[in-house]
Amino acid sequence: MSSDPDRKPACTVCRQRKVACDRRRPRCGLCAKSGFECGYTPREHRPGLRAGYVAQLEKRLETLEKRMDEVVSRLSPEPSEVPVSNGAALLDDQPMNQAIEPRSQNGTLLDVSLDNSHDTESSSPRWLEGLEFELRSVWLQQYQSWFPILHHTSVGNVLLDDRPEQRLVAKAIRAVCVLDVGGMPWEQRLAWSQKIREEVILECLTSTTLRSVQALLILAMLFWGEGKWSEYGNLIAMCRRMSQQLEVSAGAGGPRYSLGSTETFAINPDIDYEERLRTCWMIEILDSVFALNVGSHVSSSSTSPARLPCSDGSWASQVSGEAGTRIENLEFSSGFAMCIHLCTVELEAVHRFQQASRESNSTPGNPDWQTTAQRLDERLTIWREEFVAAVFRLINAVSHEDSRGEMEPFIVLTNCLLNMGVISLLQSQSSLPQGVQSDSDSWPYANHRCMYACENMAAKIRRMEEDKLRYCSPLLVLAIFVAARFYIVHTKCLQADVSVNLHSLAYSLHICSHRWPLAKMFEAVIRTAVAEHRTPVLESALPVEFYDLRHQVIDICPLLQRWMENSWIPVPGAI
Repeated sequence: MSSDPDRKPACTVCRQRKVACDRRRPRCGLCAKSGFECGYTPREHRPGLRAGYVAQLEKRLETLEKRMDEVVSRLSPEPSEVPVSNGAALLDDQPMNQAIEPRSQNGTLLDVSLDNSHDTESSSPRWLEGLEFELRSVWLQQYQSWFPILHHTSVGNVLLDDRPEQRLVAKAIRAVCVLDVGGMPWEQRLAWSQKIREEVILECLTSTTLRSVQALLILAMLFWGEGKWSEYGNLIAMCRRMSQQLEVSAGAGGPRYSLGSTETFAINPDIDYEERLRTCWMIEILDSVFALNVGSHVSSSSTSPARLPCSDGSWASQVSGEAGTRIENLEFSSGFAMCIHLCTVELEAVHRFQQASRESNSTPGNPDWQTTAQRLDERLTIWREEFVAAVFRLINAVSHEDSRGEMEPFIVLTNCLLNMGVISLLQSQSSLPQGVQSDSDSWPYANHRCMYACENMAAKIRRMEEDKLRYCSPLLVLAIFVAARFYIVHTKCLQADVSVNLHSLAYSLHICSHRWPLAKMFEAVIRTAVAEHRTPVLESALPVEFYDLRHQVIDICPLLQRWMENSWIPVPGAI
């Protein structure tokens, strides 16, 4: 707010000392009391807006209006512009709105009230079935980069194809993207999404095809983002069992297509094979990350394919090349391949160690436990160095002109999951605050390594653009909370001030909460913990288990959800 131009200026002494001046003449109160020489210097310029500021604002407003017109025109195409084929053309990289408006083919807004928009034979809203182009745009621009189990041509095909197997994936995509439709309350969107999910799950029980596995996998991701772990666990178990029945194999001499179904849905056999490969690997990633954060989870027997997915460039092309194509003989031809190796090899070793410790009732903190844990941590450190080198080799081979190549979604996710793995491995032996009973002394090595992992993750998250963070993978939300939880517990142990990194992680959860309800709960927990970081644990509003790092995150989620329902005041503006 600008100052009053007629107000008398403060004296020179008070202005230099930046203190309040009573502006008495000839000497102000401070100068008279302290014996200073008081003097008043007239202003050379009156306060106000700097020259050209209004012109800059008008120019920015004009630019934003043009961009908004472009976005609206793309989201509300003329009938001649709506593709009627398989929708294979790639979308451009321009940003789009966070929500789409339901419009008919002639461009008029549709009635989206819950009472008159349901079909009697299907739980999908009638108006939603006319938004194939918009739903495809939402999926490709907001979800495809970190959930690439469908080729971009397949996304258009499943939304326009009437075959039952294709319709399963189309409904699953609608269950996700209906949550991004604007112009209606969140509760109404969620009710539609839940009805569509129920229909998809029932239909998948009688169908064992690649498309049914993909549909269930999409819904499992959605349940993860909502923190519904029981529903997620049931669906991922179904996906694993069905994929085993399909016998997807990627070996050189193995079968290229499903033995359970000989029907090919993609426009190209290589695309069909690559989709099967990526679907199988996505199951392994989700199961590995989930197992790492659950104290009593036992992974199912793995049937992972032997070959990694092809490069992003080959996957994004109109006609995919040979499945598994590498780039200049790189070990990892994409960030997706790096994430697969981390989750199914390195993090799986951590999970096996945790499982063996629980089964043998080995006490964390004894010399044998610490020796094995340190070896695993050193193994993760070696892999971190290999990962960094692989990222730079990949960037130099594919996008050497891109200054933000290392911020590709799967590269960021791999980095954060690696740090989460270090924390999950060692946090049980880190310092615990007063009020949490401990059976052994803390291990300084664990404190140091966990803090390094938290700092590394916070540095990476700060570099993410908000639009990318808003629609990030739900796996990233879990990793951010694991780091933020360790930060707050460590701060409580040291009785120190809250670090800037913790505030950054809390803000990132706030951005994620615009899309994922799980992030909303995590943000509420972290902000409450920050507000009472000087409060003793036994007097905290949060469950004591939150501060006990011997409990894994997913194990304490039911306690946090009950706290959220009973105690937390919703954050304004969050879903």
